Amino acid sequence: MLGLSHAEFGRLTFGKQWSVYYDVSEYTDWFNVFGAQATGTYNAGTAGGVTGTGRAEKAVIYRNQFGNLLLGGQIQLKGDTDHDIDGYSFSARYSFGFGLSLGVAYNQAQLNIESLELVGLNNNPSAAILGIKYEKGPLRAAFTYTNQDNNETVDVADVTVVYDGIGLEFYAHYYWTENLRLMAGFNYLNPDDLDPRVDENFELKYGVLGAAYYFTRNAFAFAESKIDIGTDQNGEDRFDVFMVGMRADFSLTR
Repeated sequence: MLGLSHAEFGRLTFGKQWSVYYDVSEYTDWFNVFGAQATGTYNAGTAGGVTGTGRAEKAVIYRNQFGNLLLGGQIQLKGDTDHDIDGYSFSARYSFGFGLSLGVAYNQAQLNIESLELVGLNNNPSAAILGIKYEKGPLRAAFTYTNQDNNETVDVADVTVVYDGIGLEFYAHYYWTENLRLMAGFNYLNPDDLDPRVDENFELKYGVLGAAYYFTRNAFAFAESKIDIGTDQNGEDRFDVFMVGMRADFSLTR
């Protein structure tokens, strides 16, 4: 990623980078293993690069701050599509100054949908998100609401089905001590306009409980449990998952 920055005129960046849509969807993307499945950020099992919701590819992004208001705009340069650009997005966030922030974002991808062998894809993918977060001292709590059109997929009966949906996410953590972070939250994605090959009860619905212990600022161990009460595309109950792990971040710069 390359960029230019000016204290008054803002920042312009180029390349693969976190999208302006993620400016808001990151409010609830704070678990180490689970979560972030109901905002459409990592749609279709990807990093959100092609559609521009996550790590946007070939992106040109402008961000600037006006007092407590933060604005962002994004386009994705032409790739293999027939469009002049491959997508566009915008975000707006406002900080109220006492730990509370509100954000909205919209993303529109521009694909060659006629050439894609996907069931149910009747328009270009889009997603709109509204988020609210409170962060002060050891506490962080956030909630997001997402409306997605042609933005998510599921594999069933040897085909990939595209669907719309409404997504809700909640995330909260509390630093019990300086080194111990306790986490809780849920993800809920209610599909709409499903192909008949997908079970009518298909939905994503689970809660998460977790903890992380920090040995240093850049090294920690974690444990997370996903308590799943959703139904998969075949009408089967999903299963719970428990995971433990360690992470260490390294940098070649000081």
